[in-house]
Amino acid sequence: MLSGLVELATSTARATLAAGEYVVIPQERHELTAIEDSVVLLTVVSRAG
Repeated sequence: MLSGLVELATSTARATLAAGEYVVIPQERHELTAIEDSVVLLTVVSRAG
């Protein structure tokens, strides 16, 4: 999170993230909702193979 406030939710959990925080996004269906104007940096890393 670069700025703002968002909520990351899955079918079993939810977390509120503020500027300066980070989270590993689960490998399951999820959604990200902006609670206020936000800037999010998404970095994707995949395993070889």
